[in-house]
Amino acid sequence: MKVVVPKQVLQYVTEDDSCPFEDWFIGLQDLMGKAIVAARIEKMRQGLDTNEKNLGAGVLESKVDHGPGYRIYFRRDGRDVVILLIGGTKHRQSRDIKNAKKYWEDYLRSKYVKTF
Repeated sequence: MKVVVPKQVLQYVTEDDSCPFEDWFIGLQDLMGKAIVAARIEKMRQGLDTNEKNLGAGVLESKVDHGPGYRIYFRRDGRDVVILLIGGTKHRQSRDIKNAKKYWEDYLRSKYVKTF
């Protein structure tokens, strides 16, 4: 039996105090999509499976099969912490993956975060 370990979910914050994931999430006009994304993040918090895919450099993608194909890009920092990097859609996937990897590198230098 797999042991489920709750996680602390935090958001990456840039040096100029912007939060790419929060900016994306707040901007979502699709209320059902927003609720589904929030539920997915709650699953992360509970330590449950979120259908994630490794994209290299340790950055993970959780694909949400709703609307335009929402994506949550994140990385684990140790065993018990999840860092939300950016959100996006299938259409912007290549650009978002590139940014997520850049944000992770910046996070490692700065460790700027806030709760979700």
